[in-house]
Amino acid sequence: MVTIESLLERGYFPKEIVPAFNTRNLSTILDDFDFSNHQPKTSKCLIHSLPKTKDIRRNLSIPNPKHQILLSKAIADNWIKIYSFTSQSRISKSSISVELDNPYNRAAYPGNNFNIKLERAIQASGFSHCLYSDISRYYSTIYTHSIPWAIHTKQLAKANYSDNLYGNLLDKCIRNTQDGQTLGIPIGTDTSYIISEVIGSAIDSLLYDNLGDKLQGFRYIDDYYLYFGSRSEAESTSRKLHHILKEFELEPNASKMLIMDLPEPIEDEWYSDLHSFNIGRYSRNQRDELLIYFSKTFQHYKNFSSQSIIKYAVSKIKKLSVFKENWELYQSLLLQSLVADSGIISIIYEIFSLYRTRGLQLNINKIHSSINKFLVYQAELSHGYEVSWALWLCKNFEIQISEEAINKVLNVEDSIVGIIAFDLIKNSSLISSNVNLDRWERLMDSSELYSRNWLFAYEANFQGWSSSMPDYVASDDFFSILKSNNVNFYNPGEDNSPSSEGEFFMGY
Repeated sequence: MVTIESLLERGYFPKEIVPAFNTRNLSTILDDFDFSNHQPKTSKCLIHSLPKTKDIRRNLSIPNPKHQILLSKAIADNWIKIYSFTSQSRISKSSISVELDNPYNRAAYPGNNFNIKLERAIQASGFSHCLYSDISRYYSTIYTHSIPWAIHTKQLAKANYSDNLYGNLLDKCIRNTQDGQTLGIPIGTDTSYIISEVIGSAIDSLLYDNLGDKLQGFRYIDDYYLYFGSRSEAESTSRKLHHILKEFELEPNASKMLIMDLPEPIEDEWYSDLHSFNIGRYSRNQRDELLIYFSKTFQHYKNFSSQSIIKYAVSKIKKLSVFKENWELYQSLLLQSLVADSGIISIIYEIFSLYRTRGLQLNINKIHSSINKFLVYQAELSHGYEVSWALWLCKNFEIQISEEAINKVLNVEDSIVGIIAFDLIKNSSLISSNVNLDRWERLMDSSELYSRNWLFAYEANFQGWSSSMPDYVASDDFFSILKSNNVNFYNPGEDNSPSSEGEFFMGY
């Protein structure tokens, strides 16, 4: 059973962010929290830009803790009804599991260890056509009023706007996390995954009402793979699915809706090539094998640049036992890969950490040059994920940050970036140049505690970086409770770096 404690401790912050950020002790304030005090009524989410593919990004959203607590309580209080509703889907492969012992360390996750490629191979048997469709920008386009429509039907929900219908309560709580907006739900929280499964299950039920036992296939988050004996049946279902999505103010992704003749290739050529390539753990030919493997990777990347080829290739060999004499080459190849795919910065950090524990020396001069150039370029683009992980790498491997790089970094409007940067400036010798902190110091104010800068405003006060008097956190009804209970969100002494294996469910 999902609880408010689990949603706050393990289901709140997105899994992709630097591991020093966590909410493990947030639930300790619940006894002191006044659930009846809804002022301010709304707040804004912190936005953290994350790479999705080479040219596409998504914005992770971290809601203000006050309104995330209220949302988590609404879900926990109605969990039995929510779980029962989502369990009705006949085709969902992203059904909700809440087991404590799970590989993702999340509060709620798809619990069937699902493999899309394997399921496609199994379900295609006996059919001549497959309809593939996904929902365009799913999390970002969910209309919050469609939550009660999904649960209670549109007719009943429009006739009764009270919180007596728990769908209306969920709608209100979601809106309050995002400044009252009705378009979209926060990306990266387990509460949003649960809401997405509620709406997905309602769509599945309407599909079944239209097709009956002819509905064959599966849905995973917002990806549909449906199987038919003829193209005309697939085309008819495509129109029905489009109509049903319209009922929820959603749109299929027109560029990805396909009707495929079966059988079809299950694996991409690049994946099969890289997956089958083995670099000897003991072979003295390892140097040549590394060169061949990365050459193949870079060539496939040029041919299929829209896919996550670099990330897959680097993840596949991240635990490889590289011989000492090949370590310099391996570092260089990783840093070259980073130029092609900035999103692998967290994996490179993990690899460097692993090899440091094995006693191998990093080429600090080479890393210094590469990471400072990386910081300048990514900061100019306001890429919060890449900048925050690069700063975290600098902190933990004691890489000096150039004056140009830190000044670019301080222009990135991202609280996660700002907090790590302030930590480096205040508590390390890695930044020797004088920096202008005026823009960030202006955020150390009570007016920012419910803005998109809430995390920086609170942490700056908690960490003692703010000299503002009187204490703006102590005077706030909610955040004063956090501070008095010694709750904070940035703990730089902790580093439980995530594994790049087990990418799991965020449909976005």
